[in-house]
Amino acid sequence: MRMTTFEQVMENVNELSTNERALMAHHLISSLDEKQDDNAQKVWMEVVDRRSAEMKSGKVQGLSWDEVEEIVKHT
Repeated sequence: MRMTTFEQVMENVNELSTNERALMAHHLISSLDEKQDDNAQKVWMEVVDRRSAEMKSGKVQGLSWDEVEEIVKHT
């Protein structure tokens, strides 16, 4: 029996790197928006740049995955 395109993609998705899967997820979610807000992309990039600068400067400190899991478990 021949696999559908969806089945082929799902079978191969785990072979992608984390970054590639994140880009794929972003693309898929973006494709759901019938009308994209060009300003939203700009605003999100500003947030990313600001948060990146805060992390690099030491102004904020990231959490480990274990810390995040603990927070989620208790909320």
